[in-house]
Amino acid sequence: MTKKLRWGILATGGIAHNVTRDLVATGHDVTAVGSRTLEKASAFAREFDIKTAHGSYEDLVADPNVDAIYVATPHPMHVHNAKLALEAGKHVLIEKPFTINAREAAEIVALAKQKNLAVLEAMWTRFLPHMIKVREIIASGLLGEITSLNAEHAQALSDDPAHRLNAIEPWRQCPDGSRYLSDFIRLGYFGRTNPHPRRSALPFNRR
Repeated sequence: MTKKLRWGILATGGIAHNVTRDLVATGHDVTAVGSRTLEKASAFAREFDIKTAHGSYEDLVADPNVDAIYVATPHPMHVHNAKLALEAGKHVLIEKPFTINAREAAEIVALAKQKNLAVLEAMWTRFLPHMIKVREIIASGLLGEITSLNAEHAQALSDDPAHRLNAIEPWRQCPDGSRYLSDFIRLGYFGRTNPHPRRSALPFNRR
């Protein structure tokens, strides 16, 4: 019998709520949650009926009843939190973007290989059936030779000035929305074997 993966949730913000809600709804075991304060972790645990709440990320990754960690912290913290979990022997799912630069991504991948652990970015769209269909259409030659691609990302976001995407410089908003576009080009347009498009235009539209 295949052992069921036991999840630990690292951080308790909005995206952590969304992902945990989906994990629970689809029958996954979420056994622990960790936050920088025990108060926040306990409130999150009560909301989702999670057995164990930890008042630090270190305690969460050390939990013997956790097999995999979902990292839901702000982008600049991904590399540190992912390494923390990998060093503790946990598989890791990192909320997008994976990291904020290539150097950090390479460090995480190297550590995962060294530890023989799985590490993935939580880019759910790459697993949708239409990605396969797009590659099939392009490979068929129906569209001819494709030399450029223009893509836009539209999403209804909060108008609250305190929302993280409204409270910071516009250029720092791109890692969320444009991540969908770059992933579509890499995996949909060019496929898994060619991760570096020759020419691409990705105008970013938050709305």
